[in-house]
Amino acid sequence: MRITYNKEFLPTKIEWYYKGEEGLKWYTWRTYSYPFKNKAEFDKRLDEEIANIEEIARENEGD
Repeated sequence: MRITYNKEFLPTKIEWYYKGEEGLKWYTWRTYSYPFKNKAEFDKRLDEEIANIEEIARENEGD
């Protein structure tokens, strides 16, 4: 198995070495893409989502 990482050390591709239709070689099993360019951008979006959840929870407290 071989895992490829991006500059932020997040996995982007997982490959397996096995004998398939094209012979013995590396085959891509899974690829990953990240919509955020860096950790700060991800953290900002995460904080926004947490704030939304907290607001919804406050609105539904009396229900």
